[in-house]
Amino acid sequence: MRNDEQPQKAILDNIPDQAWLKDADSRYILVNEASLGRTSSTLATPASCTARKARTASCRC
Repeated sequence: MRNDEQPQKAILDNIPDQAWLKDADSRYILVNEASLGRTSSTLATPASCTARKARTASCRC
């Protein structure tokens, strides 16, 4: 893990529910313990994934 990811990982690991960070290409870069062993389809519904991808497709923040 890179040093700049440590604060985010610490925050994620203290959230009791599933939490994750994705990059601009929707790849998981960090997940917390509650999310381990899950797949994209169990973290979110296909409809919500499609809607999120459509909203963020042009965003390169």
